[in-house]
Amino acid sequence: MLSTEERLCRRDKVVTAAIRAGYAWAAFDAEKDAWQELARMAGVVMNACGPAQGPRTSSTLISSLSRPLRQMAPGLFEDDPVGDLTVCSPDTSDDGVQLSDDVFEYGCEHIVDLLEGEAGYRHNGWMPSWAWMRAEMVENRAFQTLDQGTTDQEYTAHRRFVIENPAGVRQRLAADFSDVRGDKRQVRYGLIPPERTFEGAFWWPCPVCRWPMRVQDTEVHCQYAPHNAFYYIRAARQRGTPMLQPRDGAVPRQPKTQRFRSEGPDQTVCVEEGVWRYIVVPGISEVRLFDRLARLDSRGVEVDLWPSKDTYDLTVRIPALGWMKHLDLKDVTHAKHLAERIAAKPPAAPTLVIPDHRGEAQRRKLDDLLNPRHRYEVIMADDVLKEVRRRLRKVKNA
Repeated sequence: MLSTEERLCRRDKVVTAAIRAGYAWAAFDAEKDAWQELARMAGVVMNACGPAQGPRTSSTLISSLSRPLRQMAPGLFEDDPVGDLTVCSPDTSDDGVQLSDDVFEYGCEHIVDLLEGEAGYRHNGWMPSWAWMRAEMVENRAFQTLDQGTTDQEYTAHRRFVIENPAGVRQRLAADFSDVRGDKRQVRYGLIPPERTFEGAFWWPCPVCRWPMRVQDTEVHCQYAPHNAFYYIRAARQRGTPMLQPRDGAVPRQPKTQRFRSEGPDQTVCVEEGVWRYIVVPGISEVRLFDRLARLDSRGVEVDLWPSKDTYDLTVRIPALGWMKHLDLKDVTHAKHLAERIAAKPPAAPTLVIPDHRGEAQRRKLDDLLNPRHRYEVIMADDVLKEVRRRLRKVKNA
């Protein structure tokens, strides 16, 4: 019988291999090495599932990708919510397949390095970094060489710039970044991928994360489902420019249509997918909470964003009271998986903050999973504001 640690290790190998196989299958017609990748991932799945378990060939692995993962390896997923993940879904634009949005929402949370030690293999140029690199690896690769020898303030300015400007016109991004950082060492931006443009001439940023949304026939949506950005392209145009229509009343107002240019000074670019998923998406909640706290500055609050180059997400202080709190924001789909990550790698901050959009139910569940075994305070983002305001009233009444 497998120990819990071994089962989780094998589970994450199956999740990662299935996602990589799904990417290879979706790119099969365009990438000559896709079948080799599928064969490698079939071997990983067979090894992780154990004797006489799971798909036995590349072809059976492919057929399994359109079904929940728990059907592939029941013993590894049990009551685990990631077992509901279906890796591939039909691509309505060309009768092919594509990675499901669930892959980007919570499948990415389980990515592990499967082929460590195979020099050069991972860097084959077509397998995206998020499909084989953990979140901290993507972050380190994005910022390490760019921020060596820089101050905390320069690191924070660089990271915030990327979160707030994940896409745009290359020349303008370079100029704006130079104004912020005073130099040109910047996270790499590449041309917006074809599947995120319409008619090779237009693109739309997600209204939440501002990264280019995926275009499929007449549908446009952000692949990170919690952003709730799903639109249809209108049949009628405004002065020759295509316009969007929200799927329903809960979807944010349609973003402005942007021109796409592949060459010249107005070339339109975006950060790579791994940087978007692992730096931009979680960073939105961190920046949002920082800004809400920073607005209390005139009342005696001091707040630092990613102090000591991301040792903490936030540090908030009220000097008049001698009070300080370190915060670590955790925007993860399932509380059970978040508890696993915390147990494996305890955060530096004793206070864990759950973004408000995850809801009180997730906070309570995480608190139950972590305590009393681990001594963490688990609160919502709104709770941080409430506590700071309550303490400010003490300063005022003193």
